[in-house]
Amino acid sequence: GSGAPQPWIAIYWWLLFAASTAVARSLLTAPLSARHLRLFLHLVAAFIFFYAVLAIAARQTGWVPSFAFPFPPAGSFGFLPNRNHTASLLAAGAVISVGLMYGEAVRQNRRSAFLAASGASAPLAGVLFFSVSRAGVAVLALGLIVWCLGLWRRNRTHARGAVVAIVAIGRVAGGLFA
Repeated sequence: GSGAPQPWIAIYWWLLFAASTAVARSLLTAPLSARHLRLFLHLVAAFIFFYAVLAIAARQTGWVPSFAFPFPPAGSFGFLPNRNHTASLLAAGAVISVGLMYGEAVRQNRRSAFLAASGASAPLAGVLFFSVSRAGVAVLALGLIVWCLGLWRRNRTHARGAVVAIVAIGRVAGGLFA
């Protein structure tokens, strides 16, 4: 038979597959109400925010927690074995937070919109300033583009503002890394 050269990575991916299958099955068999779905997404965004804060703190202080992979490659960021894994996770969290921020602002729920905007800060900083993953930046850009396209179908006025804001952020980030 064949065995994985790094069994802990194979175990990680099998556990991730099992968890995502369980969540998908649960959501498909008993769809959440809009309120519960927003709460679920806030919890996902909060988890990713705290992961990003912990990864940034570890990077800044040199702390290596016991749950991190023991062989981080040079220049790595985060606690996953590959820089693209962490960057993609953080990019997904940033896109979820931006979407939540918009949704809560439209509902006039300012406190939740502020929490969602704050929740985007650490993942964005992690992807743009700490990670060396080009794939993470691409996932972030693609996620924001898809989000803008979805918003365009619902409300063109808001979509124009979102596109202008994303282009401005992209130009600033491009200027920083050029």
